[in-house]
Amino acid sequence: MVLRQGVPVESSDGGTVGEVKRVLQVPEKDVFDGIILSTPNGDRFADADDVGEIYENLVVLRVGDEAAALLPRPDENPSALSVSPEDASESGLRHAARKAWNRLSGNY
Repeated sequence: MVLRQGVPVESSDGGTVGEVKRVLQVPEKDVFDGIILSTPNGDRFADADDVGEIYENLVVLRVGDEAAALLPRPDENPSALSVSPEDASESGLRHAARKAWNRLSGNY
């Protein structure tokens, strides 16, 4: 995929959302995860499912103007998990698994 930084991004309603800041992908595995957009309200993340069509000079999202305004910041990732060396013990692993489950289920 060739998508340059600065390419305009529009909502499905035709409204201007922002510009491509970075493409999140794993080329070796042919995986496209989404794009980080530079918007007037700061950087936003559009998941691959939110991206409708990609052209050389335009990206069109699958979401309308209202939903595009609510796209999350790229650093908001509730399913992210960090594990320290202390978590390597059996009780630590149980604690880490419980912590991960609570984060994924929204019980944090």
